[in-house]
Amino acid sequence: MALIIEDGTNVAGADAYSSVADCSAWAVLYYGSALAGSPADKEAAIRRAVAYLDGLKWKGTRTHGRDQSLAWPRDRVTDCEGLAIASDEIPDELIFAQHTLARVEFLSPGALSPSISLGGVVKREKVDVIEVEYDTARMQGNAQEMRPIITMAMDKIACLLTVQPGGRRIPDAVVV
Repeated sequence: MALIIEDGTNVAGADAYSSVADCSAWAVLYYGSALAGSPADKEAAIRRAVAYLDGLKWKGTRTHGRDQSLAWPRDRVTDCEGLAIASDEIPDELIFAQHTLARVEFLSPGALSPSISLGGVVKREKVDVIEVEYDTARMQGNAQEMRPIITMAMDKIACLLTVQPGGRRIPDAVVV
């Protein structure tokens, strides 16, 4: 099913801020090659990235309240330089973050919502003369390997959030 792109006009059923084609062009620009794979896999990665982004605590309020499908567009938001973001605008910073996080999700599905294990999975356990062996092959570092890329996306949108990465709360500024 094709993505429905929110363009700032409250598109019914929107599930992305930018298209697969735009995301692929971004990948070429930043990584030298487009993502290989099916359009359905790329769309799914974009939807997961948008779901992650929409779960963040954004400044301002939804322009169309609960009637809009996604977290953006928003009212009363300024960019990193204090300039007002129009209430019908999808900020470039958000689109950059969508592309970045979609790439993460495409390369490692589930990286934005990883299952964390505090240790290895017990592969073998011996009771007499206690012996435990951990199955380190199942301890994948995918989420950790993607962390620098996720951080790049979060840095791009940090000033649009009410809670900064790391948990520091930022008061909402009101644009008059």
